[in-house]
Formats: sequence, structure tokens, C-alpha cells
Amino acid sequence: LMSAVGIPGEMVDFPVYMTTLDELCDMTFQLTFPQELVPDMTSVEMSDKAEGYKVSAVATSDTSYVFTLTEGRLQPGNALLFRFRVAIPETFPTAQSRLVKINQVSVTEPDGNHLTASTRNGRIYVFANGDTNGDGSVDVSDKMNLISYTLGEETDVFIPEVSDVNRDDQFDVTDAMGVIEIALEGEATTTQEP
Repeated sequence: LMSAVGIPGEMVDFPVYMTTLDELCDMTFQLTFPQELVPDMTSVEMSDKAEGYKVSAVATSDTSYVFTLTEGRLQPGNALLFRFRVAIPETFPTAQSRLVKINQVSVTEPDGNHLTASTRNGRIYVFANGDTNGDGSVDVSDKMNLISYTLGEETDVFIPEVSDVNRDDQFDVTDAMGVIEIALEGEATTTQEP
């Protein structure tokens, strides 16, 4: 599994990859999600490399799903099998991550030999829009971080998924101004609370 970055109140794409030295046929594995991050199983989208597979996802609990891929073939290499979307609640705390576990992976080779594959768990990271450095707050340091990145300077941390504040697929001065607007809105909200 890979890691994904999202924003509260939005959906995030979560990819599932397979790396293999040999051709593979049928596969079965289980994914377990955090209680508060619910996958949308109707959004499963197969990649071109996994064309021909039929996918079944069966819930075994509120948080676990068994995926079965049949009637396809996966060529050797590193390939995206499929992706699906996960809803991040509006109230989810930012600057945190949750583990997505993968286990019970079995694969079938073309000769019918069954193998157990090794796995690597994934994570879903959640940051506020504009938190370019991932420190849990949106402030002037995020603006400076964004400007440094756009000028080609090295930054300690830069989170692209939450740095394109206006969602125009570019990092520029408009995003830097958006970061400041978000920071000022946050300060206004904080000063109005009793």
C-alpha cells in the first residue's frame, strides 16, 4: 500500500500497488481501514496494467474488506492495480495520519501455484488546506515555505496536496495569498471564541 494525503471534508484517492518479478493471475487480500475513514467501494477503478481483472470487495467488518481479483493477468514489474476513494470527515483532526493495513495476501501464478506475498501497510495523512509544511497550523511560515518552493529553493517539508490552495494545478503567488487568507480567517475565529 502507498500513502495518500487529504483534506478534511474531501475525498482522497487511495492506490493499491503490486510489485512482482513473475506474471500473476488471481489475487486475494484484506484491507483494514481506520474507523473514521470510510472507503467508497463503488469508486474502485482498475488501472490499465490490471485490465481484465474482475474485482470483488466483501466487507468482513465495519472496517475490513476482502478483495478478490480474478480472470486477469498482471505482468512483472511495479504496477498500480486499482484505486478507490476514501471520505475524510469534515471534523477529522489535521496534521495526523491513520494506518491502512493490508494482510492475508495470496496470489496465483499462471501454473496454478499459490503464494503468500509480503506486504507494506499504507497511511492516510490529513492536513488543513494551506498547511504547506505540515506543522498543524496555517500561518505565515506556510506562505514562506510555498514561496521558497516556487522559487526552487530547498524546503525541509513541502506537501503539494494541500499547497495548491486554489486548486488550479499550479503553485504560485495566488496560493501564497490564499494561505494568508486562511491564516487570517483562523485568527479571526480564534479571537471571537469566548
